[in-house]
Amino acid sequence: MSSPPFIPQSTIHKTTLSILAGYEHQSLEEIMAFCTPDCIHVISPSSLSISGTPMSNTAYSTFYASVLPKIWNFKLTISEIIESPQSNKVVVFASSTADSKAGVGTYGQEYVLVFEFDESGEKIKKMVEWVDSARAKAQVGILFG
Repeated sequence: MSSPPFIPQSTIHKTTLSILAGYEHQSLEEIMAFCTPDCIHVISPSSLSISGTPMSNTAYSTFYASVLPKIWNFKLTISEIIESPQSNKVVVFASSTADSKAGVGTYGQEYVLVFEFDESGEKIKKMVEWVDSARAKAQVGILFG
């Protein structure tokens, strides 16, 4: 039986996997290493109290750093990655689980992530993170309690 043909990954695909690995490692440094200095971060939908307002790298770092101590053993499962080389964008469908402090419950979320890349494909200049709003509202105590 022959092996399937090797399909090289595009630069934006490789960068996407690196960013997602940073999230799974819960490493703010790894994530931010792939952001342009003027990168915009948006959490959607706007019906969530934490979302709607575009955040700079500094604001997003502050937000994410406040979440990190509240969950651990973060596991990200990628369902699908769709690339648009013409627009230098990637859409990721994913879900996650994580542990949190006793009595609060297990963290879990579903995501649609949209990454818009710079011309090199090695840095994101905009990230929109769509989350399951019902699940986010139910778990607000885990992240912000």
